[in-house]
Amino acid sequence: HKFDPIPQREYYRMAAALDGVRHGLRDLPAPSLPETSRLPASSLHARRLRLQQQLALLERPARHHILKNRRTQRSGTKPPAPFARWDFDNGARDSIGQLHGTLRGDSRVDDGRLILPRRGFVTTPPIPRTLGARTLEAWVRLDDTRQRGGGLVALQAVDGPAHD
Repeated sequence: HKFDPIPQREYYRMAAALDGVRHGLRDLPAPSLPETSRLPASSLHARRLRLQQQLALLERPARHHILKNRRTQRSGTKPPAPFARWDFDNGARDSIGQLHGTLRGDSRVDDGRLILPRRGFVTTPPIPRTLGARTLEAWVRLDDTRQRGGGLVALQAVDGPAHD
């Protein structure tokens, strides 16, 4: 019990044993490290270079084969030409086709730029052909990078809300 008397000799033995004990964080020895962590940095660097060279030897034939196939595929196939373009130098008119845009909501064209505040958007007539694979490009400047929601370019089916 804590109030039971102990001999003076035992008290000082216990006090000496607990004298080095302090409250707080302790540095513990690290567990045994893998052999690679004991190597000097120069040998690790040399090993990394050796492995990178081996990897390059493995990748080189595959890369050569892929690039060769790309060159032969490109030579016979031209990408499709664009059939519509809106640069907004002449309002929302299509500069290479007949898909002239109509400004909606509070949208406007100012100095060759389409300005779309809050509820603004542009619509065009339906595209006169079926689209397969497509590439859409838009150049944009945001006034606020925290802007959320909305789409930049959308293709919408005439008969429903489905869009891409």
